[in-house]
Amino acid sequence: MNELKQLFKYMNKKHLWNFLQHGQLRIGTLNEYRDIEKHGGEIGDEKEGTKLIYQAFENQEWTSQDEVPKFLRENLIIKNGGKISLHGKNENIKMGLSLETENYYLFSCTTEFSKDSMQRFGYNSCLLIQNPKNFFKLVSKTIRHKASFVGFFPCIYKNRIEKYNQTSSYHLALIKPPSYSYQKEIRGLWYPKNENIKPIIIKNRKAITYCSICNFT
Repeated sequence: MNELKQLFKYMNKKHLWNFLQHGQLRIGTLNEYRDIEKHGGEIGDEKEGTKLIYQAFENQEWTSQDEVPKFLRENLIIKNGGKISLHGKNENIKMGLSLETENYYLFSCTTEFSKDSMQRFGYNSCLLIQNPKNFFKLVSKTIRHKASFVGFFPCIYKNRIEKYNQTSSYHLALIKPPSYSYQKEIRGLWYPKNENIKPIIIKNRKAITYCSICNFT
């Protein structure tokens, strides 16, 4: 996404001025947005970073571990002459596996300004990032001891439930339900160097150079 020339970040005015005057910025985490009670339905998503893959079966019998579908082998173990039998018709038996990504540091923006979206999120101002590539480079330098920059990418708006033989390769941290597509979200992602991460407040005055107040507000 390095070709993007600008991004928009919805914020409260207090936080906007804290950044423009002092370079102070909040970097969140992927998992924190699972808290619907805290973030609300517009921002929060209890299934952030997850998806479910499944396969449908009719009458089936597995007598060895090699016969078990690959994506289920770690969870279904056949030992010492045992077997697993499934009985059903018209593929009405479905077996699935929930996948979950590791937690990431996250900075969310959008490719298009929308006053309606900004207000739905509960914000009253917007930061214009005029050079996303250099902006993220400076932010990454500030948190280099905590995390490694992965990149900034558009969210993929699709169903999180997929058939095993039709599963996509999209990163789980980027998948959002289609109902969120109006947000046109871009996510900056950093892979943490330690576990149990929490949102952090950083300061980088140089990053101010690439930002201004969005005039559309």
